[in-house]
Amino acid sequence: MPRVVPTRFRAKLFTLVYTLAKAATMNKVNPEACLAWVLGRIPDHPVNRIDDLKPQVYQDLIDALRAEVDTKDP
Repeated sequence: MPRVVPTRFRAKLFTLVYTLAKAATMNKVNPEACLAWVLGRIPDHPVNRIDDLKPQVYQDLIDALRAEVDTKDP
C-alpha cells in the first residue's frame, strides 16, 4: 500500500515550488528551467550558500553562457 504524504508537508512543498516559480517569473526567467536547475543542484549544495540557488543567480549564469557563446561565434 502506498504511503500517503501528510497534508502539511504537501502544502509546504507546494508553497516552496510556487514561490520559486513566481520569483523566476518576476525575474524574467523560465520557471521550469530554473526549477530543474535548482533541483539538480540541491543534493550537493552546501546549506550555508542557499542564496546561490536564487533565480537571479540562474539568470546571471545563463547570461554568462550566452555571452561566452557570442564571443566564440565568428
